[in-house]
Amino acid sequence: MSMISMPSSLHAYKQHEIGKGVVDAYDAQAKVIGPDKLAIIKVVNEIATGKIKIVLDFLVTGEAQGGNLFNTLIATMLHDKFKEKKVNEMQEK
Repeated sequence: MSMISMPSSLHAYKQHEIGKGVVDAYDAQAKVIGPDKLAIIKVVNEIATGKIKIVLDFLVTGEAQGGNLFNTLIATMLHDKFKEKKVNEMQEK
């Protein structure tokens, strides 16, 4: 085994073992509370950490005055601007 492939092999082995541990933990939890309940808990955790979005950023409604397309454009532009600002702030940390 060469010196170059050894670190990558160790990394692959480590990732494999971590994956097996996660699977074993999931299986143990599923046996105790059931796979359906465990799936609900996992989804709620993802929502809580902000990884799954369930609320709209903006809402387009049907107004009769014709300003709706303009309002939608402005809302989209503002949303993109704030999202870009938030990403920049997170990258600076």
